[in-house]
Amino acid sequence: MEHPQISFLILNFVLNLVIKNIIKKIENVSIKPIGLILASFMIGYFSKLFNMKNYSNRAPRFKTGPVMQKTLLLLEGGLVLGLTRRPDHYFKILKKISREWRKINERALRSAIRKLYQSKLIDYKENSDGTVSMILTNGGKKKIIQFNLDSMKIKKPRYWDHLWRLVIFDIPEEERQGRRALVAKLKELGFYPVQKSVFIYPFECKNEIDFITEIFNLTPYVRLFTVKETDIEPDLRDRFNI
Repeated sequence: MEHPQISFLILNFVLNLVIKNIIKKIENVSIKPIGLILASFMIGYFSKLFNMKNYSNRAPRFKTGPVMQKTLLLLEGGLVLGLTRRPDHYFKILKKISREWRKINERALRSAIRKLYQSKLIDYKENSDGTVSMILTNGGKKKIIQFNLDSMKIKKPRYWDHLWRLVIFDIPEEERQGRRALVAKLKELGFYPVQKSVFIYPFECKNEIDFITEIFNLTPYVRLFTVKETDIEPDLRDRFNI
């Protein structure tokens, strides 16, 4: 099997040797300035050319649309999706599928299956009758977790229990990306920053905080407290409209 990345490195190495040899020869002639300018131009041109070729070998960024998202979520929910053949060949969707699958336009579903398979978010397993069933890969499972994180909302009860939920964290510098992600998510969910590493919220949110800290690998650094009183309660009640 050919490896484009290795081929690129070899070609780039050879090119550099050739250009260095040209520069050495140019240094021995009288048109040294012009020669160096020409050599510099060649280096820049060929480097850009090879970088563009190398970039074209990379996998394109993949964005999941609504049908692809629903396909992943239905597979996670245990709804079997059977095909006549593997998804990198011409296939048909088996007629014996649940009602939820039939709600999706068949053409859109076929397209979603191909794209999800190409992006390695789903795979297939062969059945004894020659058909195949689609299954989630680890990448697909991680994508679903991202869906859950993006769509997360904290349910507000009808009546407030007069308790405050305090999120306090002390996250080391090597985990700064996770810290930024945590702060951004807390703000998105409506938490109020009392201090740089202290956020407060009036409603029950333990499950959500546990989920977020687990996803960002920050569980050891984050603590959740439930408190009855705070000296800034009037201001907080105004902010949360409770």
